[in-house]
Amino acid sequence: MELKDHPLLRVLNATQIRNFEAACVPRSFSPGARMIEQASPGSEMLFLIEGEVDVRVDTGDGEQLIVTLHAPSVVGEMVLLTGEARSAAVYARTRCTCACIGIEELRTRQADGDLATLRLVGELARVLAKRLSAVTRELSELEASSEPTRAAELKAFSAKLFGEWSD
Repeated sequence: MELKDHPLLRVLNATQIRNFEAACVPRSFSPGARMIEQASPGSEMLFLIEGEVDVRVDTGDGEQLIVTLHAPSVVGEMVLLTGEARSAAVYARTRCTCACIGIEELRTRQADGDLATLRLVGELARVLAKRLSAVTRELSELEASSEPTRAAELKAFSAKLFGEWSD
C-alpha cells in the first residue's frame, strides 16, 4: 500500500494528497522497535502503511497491551488535537513502514487555513469521536453490571471524562 491509498486521506483530492505526501518523511521500524514513547511530547504523527504495531500503556506495574493495530492505521494522532504528552507507547510488532508528518507542520498548515489539513483534522476528530462513543457504551454497560462501589467509581469517572463543558 502507498500513503495515497490510506483511508484517512480519502477526504482529500489527488492534488491535496500529493502535497500532503510531499510533507511526509518515510520511516521504517524493525520488529520490537519503540516508535512512540509514552509520556513524551509528541512531535509527529505516523501513518502506518505496512506492518503491525502494539499499543501499550505503563500502568506502574509494567506495560499492558491495549491493542494491536494493523496497517493501514495512524498512531500519534491524539497529540495533534490535545497537545498533551503521549498517552501510550507504540512498538513495531512486525517490520513497519510509515509516512511521518511533524505535528508543528500540521499545526502551521491548520493555522494557515489549509483546506486539506482542515479536512484531515476533521476526519481525525470524526474517528476519535466514534471511538469515544464506543467507550461511552462500554462504560455504561460496566456501570450497569458492576457492584455498587465499582459502579459509583465508573459513574464518577464518566462525569469527569465528559464534564469538560459543564461547571
